[in-house]
Amino acid sequence: MLVPVGMLGGGIPAGTVDRGIGLGADLIAIDGGSTDSGPHYLGTSTAKTARGAVARDLQAVLPSAAAAGIPVVIGSCGTSGTDTGVEWVHDIAAEVATSVGLHLRVARIYSQQDATHLERQRLAGRIHPLGQAGHDHLVPQSRPVTTSPCGLGRRRAHRADCRGAGSRRPRAVETDEVVRHADLIVLAVPTHRFRDLSRDLFAGKILVDAMNYWEPTDGIDEELVNASAGTSAVVQDRFPSARVVKSLNQLGYTTSKRASAR
Repeated sequence: MLVPVGMLGGGIPAGTVDRGIGLGADLIAIDGGSTDSGPHYLGTSTAKTARGAVARDLQAVLPSAAAAGIPVVIGSCGTSGTDTGVEWVHDIAAEVATSVGLHLRVARIYSQQDATHLERQRLAGRIHPLGQAGHDHLVPQSRPVTTSPCGLGRRRAHRADCRGAGSRRPRAVETDEVVRHADLIVLAVPTHRFRDLSRDLFAGKILVDAMNYWEPTDGIDEELVNASAGTSAVVQDRFPSARVVKSLNQLGYTTSKRASAR
């Protein structure tokens, strides 16, 4: 089995697929999602990777796989594996196949759970919360329950775990309430979304910036690309009344390799 990239859209080095096939691969498998991405993509049924990045990777895989007569399996389509994600990746694959003259047999497997059914099961006592963690867990939520492959509810892109008095069961609240009860907030939204938050939302708070600007996901953002003092300086400018601290975060080895070669 050949796994040419950890996540579809992450970029496949030239020659990887053909070399793997040459070594005897009889199946190409690619994960279309990642648990690292958090609940935002699940709740909104959107993809973390750009459409163009997914098309580029499929262009690198499908013709070679077809020529070798081996199948390609993609899991967790569209980052979180929702039905919409399956259709999204299928449409991109179809466009790629048409562009290179391929005629493929495609199977689509849908595994999205129905959130309304899960909510009925919860109310009937058949679904239970995890063991108490010893602190309040407030989940900002402003939209109705929609899709839920692995959980209940549509959650907004920003969230926080808070310590304080009150119920220790998870509670859905407005984002402002979460911020009021938190002493420290970890900002881990997709980098292109932090400007959606109001400038004074984190006033007086310590804000840990755990974001990484990544062009395949965030698109071309001239302000972030040209941030000579680092992207966290841009975040600080966005939230002037907060104290912004930059945290370490994951970067792909290919990014580090390119930077070291300069």
